[in-house]
Amino acid sequence: QDTLYEELSSAFSMSTVPTLDTVKSLRFLRNVIREALRLRPPVPLVARMAVEDDVLPHSKVFVPKGRMVVISPFIVHRCKELYGDDVEVFRTDRWDSPALADAEERCAFIPFLAGKRHCIGHNFAVNEMMLALAMVFRRFKVSWPEGRPLPKLNHTITLRPIPETEFVVDSRTA
Repeated sequence: QDTLYEELSSAFSMSTVPTLDTVKSLRFLRNVIREALRLRPPVPLVARMAVEDDVLPHSKVFVPKGRMVVISPFIVHRCKELYGDDVEVFRTDRWDSPALADAEERCAFIPFLAGKRHCIGHNFAVNEMMLALAMVFRRFKVSWPEGRPLPKLNHTITLRPIPETEFVVDSRTA
Protein backbone atom coordinates (compact mmCIF):
# COMPACT_ATOMS: atom_id res chain seq x y z
CA GLN A 1 0.00 0.00 0.00
CA ASP A 2 2.86 2.38 0.79
CA THR A 3 4.54 1.68 -2.58
CA LEU A 4 1.26 2.31 -4.36
CA TYR A 5 0.75 5.54 -2.42
CA GLU A 6 4.23 6.74 -3.37
CA GLU A 7 3.63 5.99 -7.06
CA LEU A 8 0.26 7.75 -6.99
CA SER A 9 1.67 10.75 -5.09
CA SER A 10 4.36 11.25 -7.68
CA ALA A 11 1.82 11.04 -10.52
CA PHE A 12 -0.88 13.47 -9.35
CA SER A 13 -1.70 15.75 -6.42
CA MET A 14 -4.33 15.14 -3.77
CA SER A 15 -6.54 17.87 -5.27
CA THR A 16 -6.35 16.47 -8.81
CA VAL A 17 -8.54 13.87 -10.44
CA PRO A 18 -6.14 11.70 -12.43
CA THR A 19 -6.61 11.17 -16.14
CA LEU A 20 -6.88 7.73 -17.66
CA ASP A 21 -3.57 8.31 -19.46
CA THR A 22 -1.91 9.12 -16.13
CA VAL A 23 -3.10 5.98 -14.36
CA LYS A 24 -2.39 3.75 -17.36
CA SER A 25 1.25 4.83 -17.15
CA LEU A 26 1.60 3.64 -13.52
CA ARG A 27 3.41 0.27 -13.52
CA PHE A 28 2.83 -0.61 -9.86
CA LEU A 29 -0.90 0.25 -10.00
CA ARG A 30 -1.23 -1.96 -13.10
CA ASN A 31 0.57 -4.79 -11.27
CA VAL A 32 -1.70 -4.42 -8.22
CA ILE A 33 -4.79 -4.76 -10.40
CA ARG A 34 -3.39 -7.73 -12.33
CA GLU A 35 -2.45 -9.52 -9.10
CA ALA A 36 -5.88 -8.83 -7.57
CA LEU A 37 -7.58 -10.18 -10.71
CA ARG A 38 -5.26 -13.20 -10.69
CA LEU A 39 -6.20 -14.17 -7.15
CA ARG A 40 -9.86 -13.12 -7.33
CA PRO A 41 -11.05 -13.34 -10.94
CA PRO A 42 -14.53 -11.83 -11.38
CA VAL A 43 -15.81 -15.07 -12.95
CA PRO A 44 -14.05 -18.04 -11.33
CA LEU A 45 -15.60 -20.74 -13.52
CA VAL A 46 -17.32 -20.92 -16.88
CA ALA A 47 -18.70 -23.79 -18.93
CA ARG A 48 -18.99 -23.92 -22.71
CA MET A 49 -20.48 -26.54 -24.98
CA ALA A 50 -18.47 -27.51 -28.05
CA VAL A 51 -20.55 -26.62 -31.12
CA GLU A 52 -18.37 -28.80 -33.35
CA ASP A 53 -15.62 -31.39 -33.01
CA ASP A 54 -12.38 -29.69 -32.05
CA VAL A 55 -8.83 -30.39 -30.90
CA LEU A 56 -7.31 -28.23 -28.16
CA PRO A 57 -4.18 -26.65 -29.68
CA HIS A 58 -1.59 -27.19 -26.94
CA SER A 59 -2.67 -30.49 -25.41
CA LYS A 60 -4.06 -32.03 -28.62
CA VAL A 61 -7.06 -33.29 -26.61
CA PHE A 62 -10.04 -34.12 -28.83
CA VAL A 63 -13.32 -32.43 -27.80
CA PRO A 64 -16.37 -33.92 -29.51
CA LYS A 65 -19.34 -31.79 -30.54
CA GLY A 66 -21.81 -31.45 -27.66
CA ARG A 67 -19.20 -32.02 -24.92
CA MET A 68 -19.20 -29.55 -22.04
CA VAL A 69 -15.83 -27.87 -21.43
CA VAL A 70 -15.21 -26.15 -18.09
CA ILE A 71 -12.68 -23.33 -17.83
CA SER A 72 -11.58 -22.02 -14.45
CA PRO A 73 -9.58 -18.79 -14.32
CA PHE A 74 -9.43 -19.36 -10.55
CA ILE A 75 -7.45 -22.58 -11.10
CA VAL A 76 -5.43 -21.37 -14.12
CA HIS A 77 -4.25 -18.38 -12.08
CA ARG A 78 -2.90 -20.75 -9.41
CA CYS A 79 -0.72 -22.78 -11.76
CA LYS A 80 2.69 -23.04 -10.08
CA GLU A 81 4.43 -23.62 -13.41
CA LEU A 82 3.21 -20.19 -14.54
CA TYR A 83 3.16 -18.14 -11.35
CA GLY A 84 5.68 -19.81 -9.04
CA ASP A 85 5.38 -21.77 -5.81
CA ASP A 86 3.84 -18.79 -3.98
CA VAL A 87 0.64 -18.73 -6.06
CA GLU A 88 -1.53 -17.94 -3.02
CA VAL A 89 0.57 -14.89 -2.09
CA PHE A 90 -0.35 -11.41 -3.30
CA ARG A 91 2.96 -10.44 -4.91
CA THR A 92 2.84 -7.61 -7.44
CA ASP A 93 6.43 -7.97 -8.65
CA ARG A 94 5.62 -11.30 -10.34
CA TRP A 95 4.16 -9.19 -13.17
CA ASP A 96 7.58 -7.65 -13.87
CA SER A 97 8.84 -11.08 -14.94
CA PRO A 98 9.41 -11.53 -18.70
CA ALA A 99 7.80 -14.96 -18.31
CA LEU A 100 4.41 -13.26 -17.74
CA ALA A 101 4.79 -10.56 -20.40
CA ASP A 102 2.44 -12.39 -22.77
CA ALA A 103 0.29 -14.15 -20.15
CA GLU A 104 -2.97 -12.91 -21.67
CA GLU A 105 -2.03 -13.98 -25.20
CA ARG A 106 -1.13 -17.47 -23.91
CA CYS A 107 -4.40 -17.65 -21.92
CA ALA A 108 -2.39 -17.94 -18.71
CA PHE A 109 -4.13 -14.84 -17.34
CA ILE A 110 -7.85 -14.89 -18.12
CA PRO A 111 -9.83 -12.91 -15.53
CA PHE A 112 -12.18 -11.83 -18.34
CA LEU A 113 -11.72 -15.03 -20.35
CA ALA A 114 -10.29 -14.91 -23.88
CA GLY A 115 -11.07 -15.30 -27.53
CA LYS A 116 -14.38 -14.58 -29.24
CA ARG A 117 -16.32 -14.88 -25.99
CA HIS A 118 -14.18 -12.76 -23.70
CA CYS A 119 -15.91 -10.08 -21.64
CA ILE A 120 -16.95 -7.22 -23.89
CA GLY A 121 -16.48 -4.81 -20.96
CA HIS A 122 -12.92 -5.94 -20.17
CA ASN A 123 -11.17 -2.67 -21.08
CA PHE A 124 -13.85 -0.53 -19.46
CA ALA A 125 -13.66 -2.57 -16.24
CA VAL A 126 -9.85 -2.36 -16.03
CA ASN A 127 -9.87 1.39 -16.77
CA GLU A 128 -12.53 1.92 -14.11
CA MET A 129 -10.53 -0.14 -11.59
CA MET A 130 -7.38 1.86 -12.30
CA LEU A 131 -9.10 5.22 -11.82
CA ALA A 132 -11.05 4.13 -8.73
CA LEU A 133 -8.06 2.54 -7.01
CA ALA A 134 -5.86 5.51 -7.84
CA MET A 135 -8.32 7.93 -6.27
CA VAL A 136 -9.05 5.81 -3.19
CA PHE A 137 -5.47 4.79 -2.37
CA ARG A 138 -4.17 8.31 -3.01
CA ARG A 139 -6.46 9.62 -0.26
CA PHE A 140 -6.95 6.69 2.14
CA LYS A 141 -5.05 3.89 3.82
CA VAL A 142 -7.19 0.75 3.95
CA SER A 143 -6.71 -2.08 6.44
CA TRP A 144 -8.51 -5.20 7.59
CA PRO A 145 -9.80 -5.18 11.20
CA GLU A 146 -7.32 -6.91 13.49
CA GLY A 147 -8.41 -10.38 14.57
CA ARG A 148 -11.19 -10.61 12.01
CA PRO A 149 -10.87 -13.62 9.67
CA LEU A 150 -10.75 -13.05 5.94
CA PRO A 151 -14.04 -13.78 4.17
CA LYS A 152 -14.56 -17.22 2.69
CA LEU A 153 -15.16 -17.23 -1.03
CA ASN A 154 -18.50 -18.07 -2.55
CA HIS A 155 -17.90 -19.57 -6.00
CA THR A 156 -21.04 -18.67 -7.89
CA ILE A 157 -21.24 -17.04 -11.31
CA THR A 158 -19.12 -14.27 -9.83
CA LEU A 159 -16.64 -14.56 -6.97
CA ARG A 160 -17.99 -12.92 -3.80
CA PRO A 161 -17.15 -12.97 -0.11
CA ILE A 162 -19.65 -14.85 2.06
CA PRO A 163 -19.70 -12.66 5.19
CA GLU A 164 -20.21 -8.92 5.17
CA THR A 165 -16.87 -7.32 4.28
CA GLU A 166 -15.56 -4.70 6.68
CA PHE A 167 -12.36 -2.74 6.48
CA VAL A 168 -10.84 0.26 8.18
CA VAL A 169 -10.24 3.45 6.27
CA ASP A 170 -7.84 6.15 7.51
CA SER A 171 -7.76 9.45 5.63
CA ARG A 172 -4.33 10.52 4.38
CA THR A 173 -3.38 14.10 5.06
CA ALA A 174 -0.40 14.45 2.69
